[in-house]
Amino acid sequence: MLSGSTDGPDALRVVVGLDITSLMVLGHLNLLKKTLTTFRRVVLAPETMTLLLNERRHVRFHQPLRVKEAEEIRALIDQDT
Repeated sequence: MLSGSTDGPDALRVVVGLDITSLMVLGHLNLLKKTLTTFRRVVLAPETMTLLLNERRHVRFHQPLRVKEAEEIRALIDQDT
């Protein structure tokens, strides 16, 4: 992330790219929603949704908390589109 204030008009023009690891770390730190709403445009790595859906299938019965976190990430991404 950028250092300094993100309140100015320049922050709105910044495009940020995120991969699956970035999404998980930001979600774990409770910064994902702020990140998705701060920047004008967030670009996701092409395999992001496939990875999230595959993870969801693998952990559904074994790790319900991870499923919940993945669903929250997907909901936040859907809100921004």
